Amino acid sequence: MTGLATSLCSIAVGGCSATAQPVGRSDRSGLMLAAQVAATAGDLAARLESTAERHGRLREVLRPMSERHREHVRAFTPAGDVVRERAGGRVPAAEHAALVDLLGREQRAAAEARAAALRAGSGELAGALASCAACLAQHATVLTAAAAQDGVRKGGQR
Repeated sequence: MTGLATSLCSIAVGGCSATAQPVGRSDRSGLMLAAQVAATAGDLAARLESTAERHGRLREVLRPMSERHREHVRAFTPAGDVVRERAGGRVPAAEHAALVDLLGREQRAAAEARAAALRAGSGELAGALASCAACLAQHATVLTAAAAQDGVRKGGQR
C-alpha cells in the first residue's frame, strides 16, 4: 500500500516504544495486568500476520505493527514465560473488511491497555501500559487511513 497509509505507518509505528520488563515477579497484580496486555499483543501480532498473508498488498503497512506487538509481548512477559497466541478466526476475504476488523481489534486493545494503566500499582508499569495504549491508538490511526485509502481506491465501494 502506498501513499498516506504508508506515511502514517512509518510515523505512528516509529513513535511507540516498548520498555523492557516493567514489572517484577513479586508484583502479582502487575504481573496479571502485564500478562493480559502481552496476550492481547500476541493475538494482535498473529492476526496482523494472518491478514498480511491473505492480503499481500497490506504487508508493508501491517508488518511494522506486528513487529511492535511482538516487542510488547517481550516487554510485558517475564523472562522464561510463554505467551500463547490466538489469531482469532478467519481473516475476511475483502481487504477493506479485513482492515475494519483489525481496526476494531486495535481499538479494543488500546482501551484495555489504557484501563490497565489506570489500575497499575507502580508508576513504571503504568507508564509502560500507557505507552502501549498510545501505540495501539496510533495503529488504529494507520488502519483508519488505510481503510479510507482503500475506499477511495475502489471508488467509494466497499
